[in-house]
Amino acid sequence: MLFLLSDGEINDREQAEKELTAYCRQNLIELVKITFDEEDKYGYEHTTIVNLYKFLARRIIEKETDY
Repeated sequence: MLFLLSDGEINDREQAEKELTAYCRQNLIELVKITFDEEDKYGYEHTTIVNLYKFLARRIIEKETDY
């Protein structure tokens, strides 16, 4: 499981995401894209700095129940 944290301002976002997605797919890594920007338009899940630990813990616990 890979958590990608972003402020929403990625230079060359399309190319970077394409390469990262391919890498994760090849290596069977689940990619979770997180942003602190409430106006995300690229499929990132929103959380705040204050709640980041809760967000991460919830996703890890959900993943554990998949096994």
